[in-house]
Amino acid sequence: RAQEAHQRIQQIIRDVLALVRGGHNIDEPTTVALETAATDAWSLVDTGDSTLVINTQLVIRADREQLTRIFENLFRNAVQHAGPDVTVRVETLASGQGFYIADDGAGIPPGDRSAVLEAGVSRDGDGTGLGLAIVSSLAAAHGWELAVTESESGGAQFEFAGVDLVADESASTELD
Repeated sequence: RAQEAHQRIQQIIRDVLALVRGGHNIDEPTTVALETAATDAWSLVDTGDSTLVINTQLVIRADREQLTRIFENLFRNAVQHAGPDVTVRVETLASGQGFYIADDGAGIPPGDRSAVLEAGVSRDGDGTGLGLAIVSSLAAAHGWELAVTESESGGAQFEFAGVDLVADESASTELD
């Protein structure tokens, strides 16, 4: 129990630091494959029996560490709110000008979608309300537009538009 509490405290500290630091501009973005960033972040989150499906080969210009943080927070959020057997998808937007991360959970009611991106707002009694605020802050630091919508399966979908694309080579990857 003490170890779990200590891990939770460490996560809260990391979240607060990321939120505080997230407002700065990205001075020197690098070339990052979304598949690599998503796979790396997936390995850092306790995903239980969840599945990650990657249907994009987008290569973008971004801060690799902050992009990984975006993925980590959204993956953790999906597992926490949709359950340990959630399927999370990373795909290219239909416009081809960005990407989205979606899950097959219960989703976010339309009236709550903009509010969940604010610091301190959580739909879970154990949540800090910082994870999605960090995602929003990091997206803004990259100059991206972030929209919260509904996935094809009715779950939550986070869309990132205005992304600086380098390449797109269609492919698909699935991780358990």
